[in-house]
Amino acid sequence: ALEKLLGTREGKRKDMKSALEKAVKVLQPLNVPQPSKGELSKDDVEKMLEAMDMACSPQHNAATATIALDCVEKLVSFHYFDNISGLATAESVAQRIRSNSGSENARSEQQVMWEARAEAEQLRSGYFRSVADRLVTMVGRCLGEGTADGVQLQIVKALFALVSSDRLAVRQASMLAAIRTTFNVFVLARSTGTQTISQGTLTQMVHLVLQRVPVETDDDDDTAGAAQKANDGAARDA
Repeated sequence: ALEKLLGTREGKRKDMKSALEKAVKVLQPLNVPQPSKGELSKDDVEKMLEAMDMACSPQHNAATATIALDCVEKLVSFHYFDNISGLATAESVAQRIRSNSGSENARSEQQVMWEARAEAEQLRSGYFRSVADRLVTMVGRCLGEGTADGVQLQIVKALFALVSSDRLAVRQASMLAAIRTTFNVFVLARSTGTQTISQGTLTQMVHLVLQRVPVETDDDDDTAGAAQKANDGAARDA
């Protein structure tokens, strides 16, 4: 898909051509549909995001936009953004904690590693969330009142790939933006087929969101019920 973009009129422009060529060079050595853990560095991901940011423009014609959105959907679906080397690790964070800890704040190695693992995971999750936020924004801006049916369909597919990703954290404002954009496709679509697909995708998105909502356990229900009975009894005594 990236090579197809290079063949488009927009892809031949100097700045976009340069970004696309960098992205192609990142993917060429892999020669597999899905990278293994650690094959893509943070710099590699940034090069691909730069290329996608230029390609996903509402000013581009329908053919170019369709290819660009298809590329985003494939990169997410084949987990190219799932395993990234060069992000914070527990050991690197632990070294910083050790160097910043004075003798008066000496901590056990076990405590240092516990803090380091928690901080490293927070930093990694934050980066994955930023990648997801940027991709949702790129995809969403391709939609307008006159957007072609093919582009609308690719927008829905790309957004569903993002929302259903286990690793990329589409949450909060980005989740709302993805759902709202999919709903807008349903409203603006001129094709019955696109309307049907966007409606079904919207239902699946909402279902995924509800699946992620924590469900109270039976113990929690029993505790809540006991507390309610106690409150009711106190109210009657009063």
